[in-house]
Amino acid sequence: MSRLIPRRRIPHGQASSSPARGTPVEKDIIRTFQGRLQKLGYYHGDLDGAAGAMTSSATIAFKTAHGLAARDYVGPITLTTLFSPTAKAASIILPAAQTSPVDPSLELLLEEARKWIGLKEIPGPVDNEQIVTWGKAAGIDWWNNDDDAWCAVALNGWLVACGFPSTKSALARSFCDYGKRITVPVPGAIGVIPRGTSPTFGHVFLIEKVNANGTVTAINGNVSNMVKRSTYSISSILSNGLRLPVAA
Repeated sequence: MSRLIPRRRIPHGQASSSPARGTPVEKDIIRTFQGRLQKLGYYHGDLDGAAGAMTSSATIAFKTAHGLAARDYVGPITLTTLFSPTAKAASIILPAAQTSPVDPSLELLLEEARKWIGLKEIPGPVDNEQIVTWGKAAGIDWWNNDDDAWCAVALNGWLVACGFPSTKSALARSFCDYGKRITVPVPGAIGVIPRGTSPTFGHVFLIEKVNANGTVTAINGNVSNMVKRSTYSISSILSNGLRLPVAA
């Protein structure tokens, strides 16, 4: 995406002083740009000098947060704002609608979660063995029932089945320290919201789709005693509760 390389208008007949596309100079410029976005919390990819989808999304997120046009074009105003000492650090912002994860491993995670939509607790003394199995697979050794809150148990079970690490906890807020913190929700990311006013308890879900109206469609366990799709406001997600799974 050459739009990330600052360019100026060149009078007809004069040579451009802009770096050629794909050259080491261009990559260094993009790498510096990525580094600044990363420091401010907008960019979470590698500093690879490649102006791909993650760099584009981070650029748009930064510009949106600073009242600039929501596009990935980088001009003098964007550069001045980005490298200003008063540039704002990222918070969770409203992104464009998204339905597919960038990382194929996150698509596998979503497929694993979709398999279990409709699974329910069993009323009474009998437990749903799948819920118990998720707890055991996730390393929550004491877990042996489907009566306690199991949203984190289900998500840990899905993660382990796809090769990701477990938090080894049945607490939803254990995911606030999981993987990599991000500030823009994407499909395949994890969201944690509060439950009442308790600083200990919460609810955790897997984001399936980011909607254009400021909500996410999620797959979660222990909602109406089952695994189901739910819709949550992005603004309800805890500031440290938007996480990207990272392979073990």
